[in-house]
Amino acid sequence: MHEILLKAYLMGWRHRETISGDEWAERNITSVPYSPQPGHLTFAHRPYLREPLQAATTMLGVSVVVMMAPVQAGKTMVFDCSAAWHAVNNPGPILVLSDTDANANDYAEGRLNILFEVNQPMAGMLPPDRRKNKRNSKRLTNGTVIWILGAHTPKNLQRRSIKILIGDEIWKWPQGHIGEAIARTTAFHGASRCIFGSQAGDERQEMADLWEQTDRKEWCWTCPECGAEQAWGWEMAKWDDVRTEKREPDWAAIRASCRYACTKCGREYPNSRQTLARLNKASRYVVQNPHHSAGKLGYHFTALAFHPLEELVEEYVRSQMALKDGNEEPYKIFVQKRLAATWREELGTVEAEVPLTGVLMNRPWDRMAWITNKGLVPVRPEGTPAAPCAALTVDVMKDYFYYVIRSWALDGSSMLIDCGRLTSWAQVKQKQEEYGIMSSCVYVDYGYETDTVVLQCHNNGWQPCKGSGLRAWRHKRRKGHVTLPYSPYETTKAVGGTTCRLISFASNAMKDIIHFSRIRTLNGREPGWNVPDDIPKEYLNHLAAEKRIQKISGSWVWEQQGSRPNHLLDCECMQILFALLLNLPVAADYRMDA
Repeated sequence: MHEILLKAYLMGWRHRETISGDEWAERNITSVPYSPQPGHLTFAHRPYLREPLQAATTMLGVSVVVMMAPVQAGKTMVFDCSAAWHAVNNPGPILVLSDTDANANDYAEGRLNILFEVNQPMAGMLPPDRRKNKRNSKRLTNGTVIWILGAHTPKNLQRRSIKILIGDEIWKWPQGHIGEAIARTTAFHGASRCIFGSQAGDERQEMADLWEQTDRKEWCWTCPECGAEQAWGWEMAKWDDVRTEKREPDWAAIRASCRYACTKCGREYPNSRQTLARLNKASRYVVQNPHHSAGKLGYHFTALAFHPLEELVEEYVRSQMALKDGNEEPYKIFVQKRLAATWREELGTVEAEVPLTGVLMNRPWDRMAWITNKGLVPVRPEGTPAAPCAALTVDVMKDYFYYVIRSWALDGSSMLIDCGRLTSWAQVKQKQEEYGIMSSCVYVDYGYETDTVVLQCHNNGWQPCKGSGLRAWRHKRRKGHVTLPYSPYETTKAVGGTTCRLISFASNAMKDIIHFSRIRTLNGREPGWNVPDDIPKEYLNHLAAEKRIQKISGSWVWEQQGSRPNHLLDCECMQILFALLLNLPVAADYRMDA
């Protein structure tokens, strides 16, 4: 008994190590059974983990460490080593938080308990009575107590005063729980340390705010050719966009073409382990936020620093293909888990893919049909009144308007002529007159400021129309009924008694028709949905602001992504309505039950 007490006394007064935390870990952790490399611990192949571990252990003046890292990067090993170092060299209460209790149990059983049991000096500090070592708590002979719990459970963040706090995957934590956990260290002010690590989350999460408070150090490499220092960002990844005869990605050729490149001088380096080792050896952390909160350090690196480049490139290319189809989830996963970057809604904005046409904005389209008193004709007749077969569609906002002008051909092909913003009803009228568009071919959205819309349409002879969640309406015909993606005309009245004929249309159906028309055009088939080569980027972003998803019922609907603007897409929906009312064959690839 005397020997046990003496040992505990000596361990409690153990001289604190003066070597850095990473050196201490490499010296004392001789076995990591759960690691892919289960032998003696080394950071030789992952040098970007050294400084974060130093900050978490031996670096002076540090209160908070945040490591924003990709998956499978080794950040959990930093937690393992931090817990071990503090347990041995900085005795006190330690709280290790996973996101849930279940994951905390897995971490305790699958990692930390094993690490302590097979490595000295931790194993020598475990009490002889193993019953004192529960699955989620440890009491060492030097007085250190370690709890391993889940951050989702509120009671786990209460009652305890904590000297060392370690938090994993904080992007999954409930809002406010990071602050609650940090508050547990108040009693040890000046001696406490909070160590967090995670993949990136969303911009509105609590971890994003915490990250912004740090110095946000970036793992940067130096180009051997020009000496420029730069981050391990996605811009340094290069590959050839090789396609098969069917215009599909040639994955084998793409993977074989992958290489690294300096973003400053353009010098390219082969995709190999030797290149990774060489560039990592010439890397260091560089502060990006010099005006950070005192004592708060942040470390960021991407998967480019260790993951096979060809796998990253294929994952990225596939995510971009999905993004163009309206599915942003694969790209979001790539950004958060591979680039360890905070997801922001605008990252999911993709410019709609459009083929080159050789046509520029505000120019006449030689295939445009003409409207006469005898119907549509392909060429403007001489000596007979005719108007362009073109529509001006307007989406009404609070202080301005979005508009699209599109010309139509008899086969259902079309060309966008003009688009943008207007600031007054007078400018809408001027735009109509500029292109010689008939008043009945001006379609105005009825969804906002309805009384004003009715009044303007009544006075100018324009057509008000309204998008609807319905998919179709029944129309009477001489021989029964037909189902169409727009309603019969109905009378609508504004305050004061002014009336207009209103028509509603199925928004999802119109967007489906646009979607299939774009695919048809990209595949080189007619009728084409065409845009000029100098189309504004804003138009392309609006066109890709919604994605097509399938409901449990099997039906397909379009959903706006976050708060991304889609007003020019709404204008294009009204263009489809115009074409359908003229019986132009624009819906060749669309089925009412699609």
